[in-house]
Amino acid sequence: MGTGTPMGYGVDFRLWEGLTGTVDYYNKKTKDMLLRIPILFESGFSTGPLTNVASMFNAGFEFQLDYNHSFSNGVSLNAGVNLSTLKNKVLSLQNEGAQIFSSPNMTRAGQRVAEFYGYVSDGIFQNQQEIANHATQPNAAPGDIRFKDLNNDKVINDLDQTFLGSPIPKVQYGFNLGTGYKGFDLNLSFFGVAGNKIYQSYKYNTNGFFISNYNMEQETLGRWHGEGTSNTIPRLNANDPNYNARASSYYLTSGSYLRLRNVTLGYNFPNRLMERWKMSGLRVFISGQNLLTFTKYDGYDPEIGITFGGNAGTLNLGQDQVNYPQPRIITAGLNLTL
Repeated sequence: MGTGTPMGYGVDFRLWEGLTGTVDYYNKKTKDMLLRIPILFESGFSTGPLTNVASMFNAGFEFQLDYNHSFSNGVSLNAGVNLSTLKNKVLSLQNEGAQIFSSPNMTRAGQRVAEFYGYVSDGIFQNQQEIANHATQPNAAPGDIRFKDLNNDKVINDLDQTFLGSPIPKVQYGFNLGTGYKGFDLNLSFFGVAGNKIYQSYKYNTNGFFISNYNMEQETLGRWHGEGTSNTIPRLNANDPNYNARASSYYLTSGSYLRLRNVTLGYNFPNRLMERWKMSGLRVFISGQNLLTFTKYDGYDPEIGITFGGNAGTLNLGQDQVNYPQPRIITAGLNLTL
Protein backbone atom coordinates (compact mmCIF):
# COMPACT_ATOMS: atom_id res chain seq x y z
CA MET A 1 0.00 0.00 0.00
CA GLY A 2 1.75 3.04 -1.34
CA THR A 3 3.11 4.22 -4.66
CA GLY A 4 6.54 3.77 -6.14
CA THR A 5 8.54 3.04 -9.22
CA PRO A 6 10.85 0.02 -9.11
CA MET A 7 14.13 0.03 -10.99
CA GLY A 8 16.17 -3.02 -11.76
CA TYR A 9 18.94 -4.48 -13.88
CA GLY A 10 19.41 -8.13 -14.67
CA VAL A 11 21.62 -10.59 -16.49
CA ASP A 12 20.66 -14.08 -17.63
CA PHE A 13 23.51 -16.42 -18.50
CA ARG A 14 24.26 -19.95 -19.64
CA LEU A 15 27.70 -21.29 -18.79
CA TRP A 16 27.49 -24.70 -20.38
CA GLU A 17 24.88 -27.32 -21.17
CA GLY A 18 22.45 -27.67 -18.30
CA LEU A 19 23.78 -24.76 -16.21
CA THR A 20 21.87 -21.47 -16.28
CA GLY A 21 21.65 -18.50 -13.99
CA THR A 22 20.26 -15.06 -13.30
CA VAL A 23 21.63 -12.05 -11.45
CA ASP A 24 19.35 -9.07 -10.75
CA TYR A 25 19.76 -5.78 -8.93
CA TYR A 26 16.67 -3.93 -7.77
CA ASN A 27 15.85 -0.74 -5.94
CA LYS A 28 12.52 0.82 -5.17
CA LYS A 29 11.46 4.00 -3.45
CA THR A 30 7.92 3.77 -2.09
CA LYS A 31 6.01 6.82 -0.91
CA ASP A 32 2.59 7.43 0.64
CA MET A 33 2.82 4.19 2.64
CA LEU A 34 -0.12 3.44 4.94
CA LEU A 35 0.96 3.36 8.58
CA ARG A 36 -0.59 4.20 11.94
CA ILE A 37 0.94 7.30 13.52
CA PRO A 38 0.55 7.46 17.33
CA ILE A 39 -2.02 9.99 18.54
CA LEU A 40 -2.60 11.79 21.83
CA PHE A 41 -4.34 9.81 24.57
CA GLU A 42 -6.66 12.80 25.01
CA SER A 43 -8.23 11.97 21.66
CA GLY A 44 -10.05 9.05 23.25
CA PHE A 45 -8.78 6.59 20.64
CA SER A 46 -6.29 3.81 21.37
CA THR A 47 -4.87 3.76 17.84
CA GLY A 48 -4.44 6.31 15.12
CA PRO A 49 -6.01 5.96 11.69
CA LEU A 50 -4.14 4.45 8.77
CA THR A 51 -2.55 7.38 6.97
CA ASN A 52 -0.28 7.85 3.96
CA VAL A 53 2.66 9.08 5.99
CA ALA A 54 5.86 7.23 5.10
CA SER A 55 8.39 6.75 2.34
CA MET A 56 10.88 3.91 2.22
CA PHE A 57 13.82 2.67 0.15
CA ASN A 58 14.56 -0.99 -0.57
CA ALA A 59 17.44 -2.33 -2.62
CA GLY A 60 19.28 -5.59 -3.08
CA PHE A 61 20.53 -8.38 -5.31
CA GLU A 62 18.83 -11.60 -6.39
CA PHE A 63 20.84 -14.56 -7.63
CA GLN A 64 19.62 -17.83 -9.12
CA LEU A 65 21.68 -20.76 -10.44
CA ASP A 66 20.15 -23.97 -11.87
CA TYR A 67 21.63 -27.19 -13.19
CA ASN A 68 19.83 -30.02 -15.01
CA HIS A 69 21.45 -33.06 -16.59
CA SER A 70 20.65 -36.64 -17.53
CA PHE A 71 23.59 -39.03 -17.49
CA SER A 72 24.15 -41.97 -19.80
CA ASN A 73 23.71 -44.49 -16.96
CA GLY A 74 20.11 -43.36 -16.47
CA VAL A 75 20.68 -41.05 -13.52
CA SER A 76 19.07 -37.61 -13.71
CA LEU A 77 20.18 -34.68 -11.58
CA ASN A 78 18.74 -31.23 -10.99
CA ALA A 79 19.95 -28.65 -8.51
CA GLY A 80 19.28 -25.01 -7.81
CA VAL A 81 20.57 -22.26 -5.56
CA ASN A 82 18.98 -18.87 -4.92
CA LEU A 83 20.00 -15.95 -2.77
CA SER A 84 18.59 -12.47 -2.22
CA THR A 85 19.80 -9.51 -0.17
CA LEU A 86 17.85 -6.56 1.22
CA LYS A 87 18.92 -3.08 2.24
CA ASN A 88 16.05 -1.21 3.84
CA LYS A 89 15.78 2.40 5.01
CA VAL A 90 12.89 4.62 6.10
CA LEU A 91 13.27 7.92 4.26
CA SER A 92 10.56 9.96 5.94
CA LEU A 93 7.53 9.86 8.21
CA GLN A 94 4.69 12.32 8.62
CA ASN A 95 6.74 15.04 10.27
CA GLU A 96 10.45 15.61 10.78
CA GLY A 97 11.50 13.78 13.93
CA ALA A 98 8.36 11.62 13.98
CA GLN A 99 8.64 8.01 15.00
CA ILE A 100 6.42 4.97 15.46
CA PHE A 101 7.23 3.10 18.65
CA SER A 102 5.52 -0.08 19.74
CA SER A 103 7.99 -1.57 22.18
CA PRO A 104 10.41 -3.01 21.33
CA ASN A 105 10.00 -2.02 17.64
CA MET A 106 10.88 1.51 16.56
CA THR A 107 10.38 2.99 13.09
CA ARG A 108 12.21 6.25 12.51
CA ALA A 109 13.46 8.09 9.43
CA GLY A 110 17.07 7.20 8.66
CA GLN A 111 16.80 3.71 10.17
CA ARG A 112 15.53 0.35 8.99
CA VAL A 113 11.83 -0.27 9.41
CA ALA A 114 10.69 -1.72 12.77
CA GLU A 115 14.17 -1.98 14.29
CA PHE A 116 14.47 -3.15 17.86
CA TYR A 117 15.06 -0.27 20.25
CA GLY A 118 16.03 -0.27 23.90
CA TYR A 119 18.84 -0.52 26.42
CA VAL A 120 22.11 -2.44 26.03
CA SER A 121 22.48 -5.08 28.74
CA ASP A 122 25.93 -5.57 30.22
CA GLY A 123 25.85 -8.62 32.44
CA ILE A 124 24.59 -8.98 36.01
CA PHE A 125 25.48 -6.92 39.08
CA GLN A 126 27.36 -9.31 41.39
CA ASN A 127 27.56 -7.15 44.53
CA GLN A 128 26.75 -3.74 45.96
CA GLN A 129 30.21 -2.39 45.11
CA GLU A 130 29.61 -2.96 41.39
CA ILE A 131 26.36 -0.99 41.67
CA ALA A 132 28.18 1.87 43.44
CA ASN A 133 30.88 1.98 40.75
CA HIS A 134 28.33 2.03 37.93
CA ALA A 135 26.22 4.91 36.64
CA THR A 136 23.16 5.58 38.77
CA GLN A 137 20.64 2.84 38.00
CA PRO A 138 17.61 3.36 40.27
CA ASN A 139 16.45 0.38 42.36
CA ALA A 140 19.24 -1.91 41.13
CA ALA A 141 20.32 -4.70 43.47
CA PRO A 142 22.82 -7.55 43.20
CA GLY A 143 21.47 -10.06 40.70
CA ASP A 144 19.82 -7.43 38.47
CA ILE A 145 20.72 -6.68 34.86
CA ARG A 146 23.31 -3.95 34.40
CA PHE A 147 22.59 -1.53 31.54
CA LYS A 148 25.20 0.49 29.66
CA ASP A 149 25.49 4.24 30.12
CA LEU A 150 25.74 5.02 26.41
CA ASN A 151 25.85 8.82 26.72
CA ASN A 152 28.24 8.76 29.71
CA ASP A 153 26.12 11.08 31.86
CA LYS A 154 26.42 8.73 34.88
CA VAL A 155 22.65 8.07 34.91
CA ILE A 156 20.74 5.21 33.30
CA ASN A 157 17.64 6.71 31.70
CA ASP A 158 15.76 6.95 28.40
CA LEU A 159 18.71 8.73 26.77
CA ASP A 160 20.69 5.47 26.95
CA GLN A 161 18.38 3.65 24.57
CA THR A 162 19.57 2.84 21.07
CA PHE A 163 18.80 0.75 18.01
CA LEU A 164 19.68 -2.87 18.69
CA GLY A 165 19.16 -4.73 15.42
CA SER A 166 16.58 -5.58 12.81
CA PRO A 167 13.95 -8.33 12.64
CA ILE A 168 14.24 -8.30 8.84
CA PRO A 169 16.82 -10.71 7.38
CA LYS A 170 19.64 -9.18 5.37
CA VAL A 171 19.90 -12.40 3.35
CA GLN A 172 17.39 -15.05 2.32
CA TYR A 173 18.59 -18.15 0.53
CA GLY A 174 17.53 -21.57 -0.57
CA PHE A 175 18.68 -24.57 -2.50
CA ASN A 176 17.12 -27.70 -3.87
CA LEU A 177 18.43 -31.03 -5.07
CA GLY A 178 16.68 -33.71 -7.04
CA THR A 179 17.79 -37.00 -8.52
CA GLY A 180 16.12 -39.92 -10.25
CA TYR A 181 17.06 -43.45 -11.29
CA LYS A 182 15.01 -46.34 -12.64
CA GLY A 183 11.70 -45.01 -11.39
CA PHE A 184 12.97 -43.76 -8.03
CA ASP A 185 13.21 -40.04 -7.33
CA LEU A 186 14.42 -38.01 -4.38
CA ASN A 187 13.88 -34.28 -3.95
CA LEU A 188 15.08 -32.00 -1.15
CA SER A 189 14.34 -28.31 -0.62
CA PHE A 190 16.08 -26.04 1.91
CA PHE A 191 15.35 -22.45 2.93
CA GLY A 192 17.20 -20.11 5.25
CA VAL A 193 17.70 -16.54 6.44
CA ALA A 194 20.60 -14.67 7.99
CA GLY A 195 21.35 -11.30 9.52
CA ASN A 196 18.17 -10.79 11.56
CA LYS A 197 17.38 -10.69 15.28
CA ILE A 198 14.53 -12.20 17.30
CA TYR A 199 13.16 -10.52 20.42
CA GLN A 200 12.10 -13.13 22.99
CA SER A 201 9.18 -11.25 24.56
CA TYR A 202 7.94 -14.36 26.35
CA LYS A 203 10.89 -14.16 28.75
CA TYR A 204 9.13 -11.30 30.54
CA ASN A 205 7.01 -13.99 32.17
CA THR A 206 9.07 -17.15 31.94
CA ASN A 207 12.11 -15.54 33.62
CA GLY A 208 10.08 -14.51 36.64
CA PHE A 209 9.97 -10.73 36.18
CA PHE A 210 6.23 -10.52 36.77
CA ILE A 211 3.75 -12.35 38.97
CA SER A 212 1.95 -14.56 36.47
CA ASN A 213 0.49 -17.98 35.85
CA TYR A 214 3.41 -18.92 33.59
CA ASN A 215 5.75 -21.75 34.41
CA MET A 216 9.39 -20.69 34.49
CA GLU A 217 11.89 -21.65 31.80
CA GLN A 218 14.40 -24.34 32.63
CA GLU A 219 17.23 -21.82 32.21
CA THR A 220 16.05 -20.00 35.35
CA LEU A 221 17.53 -22.90 37.33
CA GLY A 222 20.88 -21.27 36.46
CA ARG A 223 19.78 -17.81 37.63
CA TRP A 224 21.81 -15.52 39.86
CA HIS A 225 21.34 -16.47 43.51
CA GLY A 226 24.57 -15.17 44.99
CA GLU A 227 27.82 -13.52 43.95
CA GLY A 228 29.50 -15.37 41.08
CA THR A 229 26.61 -17.75 40.41
CA SER A 230 25.56 -16.22 37.07
CA ASN A 231 26.46 -13.30 34.82
CA THR A 232 23.76 -14.03 32.24
CA ILE A 233 20.47 -14.82 34.02
CA PRO A 234 19.20 -12.33 36.62
CA ARG A 235 17.67 -13.08 39.99
CA LEU A 236 14.01 -14.00 40.37
CA ASN A 237 11.92 -11.10 41.61
CA ALA A 238 8.28 -10.84 40.59
CA ASN A 239 8.16 -7.17 41.65
CA ASP A 240 11.09 -6.36 39.33
CA PRO A 241 12.19 -3.08 41.01
CA ASN A 242 15.12 -2.70 38.57
CA TYR A 243 12.71 -3.16 35.66
CA ASN A 244 14.73 -6.01 34.16
CA ALA A 245 11.76 -6.48 31.84
CA ARG A 246 12.45 -3.19 30.02
CA ALA A 247 13.19 -3.46 26.30
CA SER A 248 16.86 -4.34 26.01
CA SER A 249 19.41 -6.46 24.21
CA TYR A 250 18.99 -9.06 26.97
CA TYR A 251 16.04 -10.44 25.01
CA LEU A 252 17.72 -10.38 21.60
CA THR A 253 19.23 -13.37 19.88
CA SER A 254 20.19 -14.38 16.37
CA GLY A 255 17.28 -15.31 14.12
CA SER A 256 19.39 -17.03 11.45
CA TYR A 257 18.38 -20.53 10.47
CA LEU A 258 18.50 -23.13 7.71
CA ARG A 259 15.49 -25.42 7.40
CA LEU A 260 14.84 -28.58 5.42
CA ARG A 261 11.53 -27.36 4.08
CA ASN A 262 10.58 -30.48 2.16
CA VAL A 263 11.94 -33.91 1.28
CA THR A 264 10.13 -36.39 -0.95
CA LEU A 265 11.05 -39.95 -1.91
CA GLY A 266 8.94 -41.53 -4.62
CA TYR A 267 8.73 -44.47 -7.00
CA ASN A 268 6.98 -44.65 -10.38
CA PHE A 269 6.05 -48.19 -11.39
CA PRO A 270 7.35 -49.21 -14.84
CA ASN A 271 5.17 -49.14 -17.95
CA ARG A 272 5.23 -52.93 -18.37
CA LEU A 273 3.45 -53.33 -15.05
CA MET A 274 1.01 -50.57 -15.89
CA GLU A 275 0.06 -52.37 -19.10
CA ARG A 276 -0.42 -55.63 -17.20
CA TRP A 277 -2.51 -53.92 -14.51
CA LYS A 278 -4.52 -51.89 -17.03
CA MET A 279 -3.35 -48.59 -15.57
CA SER A 280 -1.81 -45.47 -17.05
CA GLY A 281 0.42 -44.70 -14.08
CA LEU A 282 1.09 -45.53 -10.43
CA ARG A 283 3.34 -43.62 -8.10
CA VAL A 284 3.94 -44.11 -4.37
CA PHE A 285 5.70 -41.55 -2.22
CA ILE A 286 6.56 -40.42 1.27
CA SER A 287 7.34 -36.81 2.09
CA GLY A 288 8.26 -34.72 5.09
CA GLN A 289 8.02 -31.00 5.84
CA ASN A 290 10.16 -29.05 8.31
CA LEU A 291 12.01 -32.17 9.43
CA LEU A 292 15.31 -30.45 10.25
CA THR A 293 16.23 -26.95 11.39
CA PHE A 294 19.80 -25.75 11.90
CA THR A 295 19.92 -22.70 14.16
CA LYS A 296 21.41 -21.28 17.34
CA TYR A 297 17.99 -19.98 18.36
CA ASP A 298 16.91 -21.51 21.68
CA GLY A 299 13.18 -20.76 21.38
CA TYR A 300 10.53 -22.96 19.80
CA ASP A 301 10.90 -21.76 16.22
CA PRO A 302 13.12 -19.10 14.60
CA GLU A 303 10.62 -18.60 11.77
CA ILE A 304 8.97 -15.52 13.30
CA GLY A 305 6.71 -13.20 11.31
CA ILE A 306 4.24 -10.48 12.22
CA THR A 307 3.24 -11.06 15.84
CA PHE A 308 0.18 -8.93 16.49
CA GLY A 309 -1.61 -5.75 15.47
CA GLY A 310 -1.98 -2.78 17.76
CA ASN A 311 -0.93 0.80 17.31
CA ALA A 312 1.87 -0.01 14.88
CA GLY A 313 -0.10 -2.56 12.86
CA THR A 314 2.27 -4.63 10.80
CA LEU A 315 5.34 -2.95 12.35
CA ASN A 316 5.39 -5.42 15.24
CA LEU A 317 7.99 -7.73 13.75
CA GLY A 318 10.30 -10.44 14.98
CA GLN A 319 8.84 -10.87 18.48
CA ASP A 320 8.55 -14.39 19.83
CA GLN A 321 5.58 -14.51 22.18
CA VAL A 322 5.60 -18.31 22.21
CA ASN A 323 4.37 -18.26 18.64
CA TYR A 324 3.05 -21.63 17.49
CA PRO A 325 5.97 -23.37 15.73
CA GLN A 326 5.90 -24.67 12.19
CA PRO A 327 4.67 -28.29 12.40
CA ARG A 328 6.64 -31.28 11.24
CA ILE A 329 4.46 -33.15 8.77
CA ILE A 330 5.03 -36.62 7.31
CA THR A 331 2.81 -37.71 4.45
CA ALA A 332 2.60 -41.00 2.56
CA GLY A 333 0.41 -41.63 -0.43
CA LEU A 334 -0.03 -42.86 -3.95
CA ASN A 335 -1.07 -41.31 -7.25
CA LEU A 336 -3.10 -43.59 -9.48
CA THR A 337 -3.98 -42.84 -13.10
CA LEU A 338 -6.44 -45.17 -14.83
